[in-house]
Amino acid sequence: MFDVIISLDSNGFITTIEWKNPELQKSLGDIWSAYPGAFFSDIPAFVTNPDEETICWNDEEFQYYRFEMPGGESAVFLKYNDHMEELLKAALDIFPESIQLYDRNAMAVYFNNAGLSTMDFPHNEIKHKHVLELFEVDADYSTVLTALRTQNRIANRFSRYKARNGTSFTTVNNAWPVFSGGKLLG
Repeated sequence: MFDVIISLDSNGFITTIEWKNPELQKSLGDIWSAYPGAFFSDIPAFVTNPDEETICWNDEEFQYYRFEMPGGESAVFLKYNDHMEELLKAALDIFPESIQLYDRNAMAVYFNNAGLSTMDFPHNEIKHKHVLELFEVDADYSTVLTALRTQNRIANRFSRYKARNGTSFTTVNNAWPVFSGGKLLG
C-alpha cells in the first residue's frame, strides 16, 4: 500500500528509510540513502503541503501520512503519486464512443465524456448508482449485468433501452469483465 516508510526519532531526525517499492528504490534509493541522520524538515527537496497531504521531492509527488508513536517517535508513510487515475481518465475521454465502468456490484464508477454527453448525465449523478438506477433495461438482458453474472465478454449485443431521464437508445454494446488475481473487479 505504501512505497516508502520513513522513521523519525523524537527530535524529528530520520532514523531509517524502508522501501516497499523496488522500482522506486532503484530510482531514488541511492539519493535518499544520504537522508538518515538528517532532520526531516531540513531536507530542502521535501516540500510538504499539509492541506493536500502531499510531499513533493524534486517534482515527484507523494501522498503522505504521519503517525505519532509512543516515546515521541513518528513514521511518515509515502505513496508515490503516478497520476495513473488522471491519465487513464484523460485517455478514456479521448474516445468518441461511450465508455462506462462499473464495479462488481454493477455500481457506476466512471463514464467517459462521450458516455456522459450521450446519456445526458452529469458525472455527479452516475457515481455509485446501480446500472438499473441509471437505465430502464431488463436485468436479464443488460449487457453489464450479463457480463458480471457470467464473467464472460459480451460482444456486439443489440439493445434498446431508456436512460432514467427518458431518453431512448438503440445501441450495440460490448462488455468485458475485469479480474485481478482471479477476483472479479467489475
